[in-house]
Amino acid sequence: MESTIAIFLIAVALATVAKIAIDVKQNRTELVSLRNFFLVGFILFQCTSAAVPLWTKYYPRYTLDDASQTALRYGAMVTVTVLVFFLVYDHGPWVTKLSKRLPRVGRTPNIWKLMALGACCLLLATVFRFTLQIPLWGILANFAGISMAAVAAGIAGWVWAPRLLNPAVAIVAAGIILGAMAITIAGTFGRRGLVSVAACVGWGMYYSHFRHMSKARYLPYLFGVATAGVLFLAVFTSIRGQGHSKNFTPMQFFQLMVSGGNVKQGLFLLAGGQETGHVSMWLLEYFPDRKAHEDFLTLRYIFLIPVPRSMWEEKPWPLSIRIPEHANLRRVPIGQLTIGPGLIGTAWADGGWFAVFLYPALFAGMFKLLDQWTRDNAGNLFVVMPIGAAIGQVIAIPRGEVSLFTFIYLFSLISTWAIMLMFAKLLRFEQAVAAEAANLPVHHQARAALPAHQPEQHRSEHAEYDEVAAHDEDAGAGGDDWAAVQEDWPMPEPAPASERLDWAELAGADQDDASPDTMS
Repeated sequence: MESTIAIFLIAVALATVAKIAIDVKQNRTELVSLRNFFLVGFILFQCTSAAVPLWTKYYPRYTLDDASQTALRYGAMVTVTVLVFFLVYDHGPWVTKLSKRLPRVGRTPNIWKLMALGACCLLLATVFRFTLQIPLWGILANFAGISMAAVAAGIAGWVWAPRLLNPAVAIVAAGIILGAMAITIAGTFGRRGLVSVAACVGWGMYYSHFRHMSKARYLPYLFGVATAGVLFLAVFTSIRGQGHSKNFTPMQFFQLMVSGGNVKQGLFLLAGGQETGHVSMWLLEYFPDRKAHEDFLTLRYIFLIPVPRSMWEEKPWPLSIRIPEHANLRRVPIGQLTIGPGLIGTAWADGGWFAVFLYPALFAGMFKLLDQWTRDNAGNLFVVMPIGAAIGQVIAIPRGEVSLFTFIYLFSLISTWAIMLMFAKLLRFEQAVAAEAANLPVHHQARAALPAHQPEQHRSEHAEYDEVAAHDEDAGAGGDDWAAVQEDWPMPEPAPASERLDWAELAGADQDDASPDTMS
């Protein structure tokens, strides 16, 4: 039975990939979307990571009393989760209507103003991460700093994509991206921040340029960007334990990755899914036979996370913290180790079958709303970038701790959006793009925003888009026509290096294996 369920889980994963491909081909959704990043995490952490122990019948640390029956129930829950998620995401008209009411403020400036904006985001990320080390606010500032670093990298990708072979742009963009990675790596050994930075580069490239090309043309580019990001993450994964134990600086991390990184080992560790599927199955046996369901603690804990434990000693611990105790793991003090319970394990522990139906529906509604907001404003950097600022948390939600990762994503979205609006106002980018022009390529938006007295050849209405689409694929947002409406802007000076302080003593909210209760 276990082997059969393992094959079934792989089939569900393949069917999910097929559904993504069909939806993208039929233009029902964007290839680069929160929905698809979430589904990638679900495939990795709930499908393949469960299929491996079921196929091998090897259950270390978390022994299953009745593997066959548990696997059968787990397969049913995976099916329910996927079906409910797609049903709500595809047929939620109220979500589409609500997205129309969300604001669309800010217009995209020219190339060098964008580079200056990226440098400002990078400088602000440095300030947030390394200077605001005060209780509670320092942890929140750390989340905002990592998301601002991702936004800086995303802006660099936004500018770079239409002009990949321009050496001046490539050098500045690569410098911003490497700077964002260095800021993210410093003082941490978690991967979600690094994933967010790498993913935001592709996010910016896609929405500024690639989505206006034919799929046959942009897929190789996105595949190259994704491959580079995965290989970098694999090398980092293979050495992150060494770097953390010695509290390495970002430069020492990079040197260690060059000298001691192992791509094969890193890919193997990434593909393992951190035993999440196995733990989820173990939780199906633990609840409610040995412990009663927890009355939707995950939903409540999203709002409890900001409350310092010093102010509320009875504050409950999340499920991921208590799993070592439940499993009788020796020499593991509570709060020192987190085990990913998975979305399904979390839902079952919270409320049984009702929560198994409810949780995918809630996430489907949330991602549909944000994906529709992104699609309606696909050419508006001040909307697109905040939504993609914490993609690493979206991928990690199916692994758990679900409450923590959901809180970090929503806080990152709100904080970066507020900061981007501030930048739009201070730098005078606050003029809104007309609704009919919001989905056009970047240089068409710039022409649509020109005063009415401008010559007709310098304007582009929505009806003209189809006629010039072929030219866009060759010239992109950086084509010759774009030069007519660009302003001269000097190359920004590199952001000043801020003194890096030691964050080792702080509770690492971004660590993959540290306590998620960061407000203690």
